[in-house]
Amino acid sequence: MDSENFRRRMKFSVILPVFNRAHCVVESIESVMRQSFSDWELIAVDDGSSDNSLEVLKEFAECEPRIKVIHQDNKGSSGARNSGMRAAEGEYILFLDSDDCLVPDAMKDLSKTIEQFNMPDMICAGFKSGSGGLCLPDGSICNKRLDKEYIYKNILPEHVNVRPQGKCFLQPFAWNKCYRREFIEKSQTLFDESRRIWEDNPFVVSCLAVAESLVIKQFPVVEYRDTDSGDRLSALCNTNMLYGYIKSYAEYKEQFSGTYNFNNAYTNRRYFSFLCNILFRLRYGMMTEEYFEVIDNVFKDGSVAFWMKNVKPRSLNERRIKFAYNRGNKESFVRLLENNSQQDFKESIFIRLRRRIYGALSRIKRLFIKIASE
Repeated sequence: MDSENFRRRMKFSVILPVFNRAHCVVESIESVMRQSFSDWELIAVDDGSSDNSLEVLKEFAECEPRIKVIHQDNKGSSGARNSGMRAAEGEYILFLDSDDCLVPDAMKDLSKTIEQFNMPDMICAGFKSGSGGLCLPDGSICNKRLDKEYIYKNILPEHVNVRPQGKCFLQPFAWNKCYRREFIEKSQTLFDESRRIWEDNPFVVSCLAVAESLVIKQFPVVEYRDTDSGDRLSALCNTNMLYGYIKSYAEYKEQFSGTYNFNNAYTNRRYFSFLCNILFRLRYGMMTEEYFEVIDNVFKDGSVAFWMKNVKPRSLNERRIKFAYNRGNKESFVRLLENNSQQDFKESIFIRLRRRIYGALSRIKRLFIKIASE
């Protein structure tokens, strides 16, 4: 393939969802404009912002013809990304969050990779953290054109939680990867707009499941900045995270049940542990009636019932959750979780049990002494 012709017709579509990010989106857009590779378009999707984000985007679009602006009612990040994909014209699609930045040579490095490996369906790279650290894929799986068989055997199991995350785990983000647009359109892969959080991994899994080729590289494409960690700790965020995690399990199990065994010790333990951690954390972030609603929604799920019945708790919080669940009463469930003292909890279960055993042993001992004395 002629390199110059390839470069002239090569083009990236960068999709940037924006919701109330006027204070930080400027840096994100400027990081695209500073790219050492010039054949790109930026599709900025204002997702019903109530601040002046839309005005900021329009100002950039007036000065830079490669920037397109879409305005829509709020649909969440998934809906904004889907709108951007439908409008994309580039051969490859990149996602960029409105508080993150592309590293200066991201598109240049990706373009070289695309040319070198004959236009793979997907490319996975690394990223920089805001503190300057690097998160890069394992070198042993890099610089190869991996086929569908390899993806199903090695990559997907670590993303659908049927195997511990190891060297083949590519991080559960959409933005450290690059997708061939034709492949996305033919497979009709979109983000699930019912998800308001943790929507990336299901999309990545869907792409990996239909990709014919994947290349993994050890260079960063994004500088990740965690500017909304406080939002992620909110009760609503944790609730959506919990529902989304359970939903992912059901979807992965339905999609890959003929390929992977989801009824294994690792998978059950991982989901049970996550469930217990979020349930315990939620109790201190919402009103009792709201918490009752979450309990009702979660505990009627068949998978949750299976985990509660079959997974052995390891931590104190897991023991509390399982003990309260087995009581079968929402009020006692909440009362037990509100008992935040480890000693009190041990007193309520283990010490009382130990006292009963010691009492029984003492009575047996006295009985033997009495018999011997006679």
